Amino acid sequence: MKYYIATGYDRKAEHNELRDLMAHLGHELTHDWTLTDPATTQEEWESAGEDEVRGVKSAQLVIVLLPGARGTHVELGVAVACGIPVVICSETGDEFEGSTTVPFYYVPVVARFVGPAPLLAIHVERWMKMSADQMRTSGHFAPLELLQSHQKAAACE
Repeated sequence: MKYYIATGYDRKAEHNELRDLMAHLGHELTHDWTLTDPATTQEEWESAGEDEVRGVKSAQLVIVLLPGARGTHVELGVAVACGIPVVICSETGDEFEGSTTVPFYYVPVVARFVGPAPLLAIHVERWMKMSADQMRTSGHFAPLELLQSHQKAAACE
């Protein structure tokens, strides 16, 4: 499965730990923004933005590690607009409640996961093998059904 990880640059270590575990499980990262230094010029920002949008659009799953940075929610928005399944990972779940949450965490293509990012990789692997009925009865969100069908909005191809 092709996937993309969205989070802040200050979470590079967590990104890389999850990336390495997902690679070990046989999954392919669509774009690794951690391999470059943060952009400092307009040209670098443009190039980085285009690379990241392309990475999101070519993914079959977008993983959002919270807390993120400014671009994290842009990447989430691109995935939601394209109908790409998203799993948002929060170690505490605090971002899913009260004034810190946002409506986009609750749209139909988004699932929420509470726990450490490395554990998420194991859950994604398990979800990939579940039937739609098993997902529903196990309490997992319907967006994960899209992992098996790989549906995507036509405008995002």
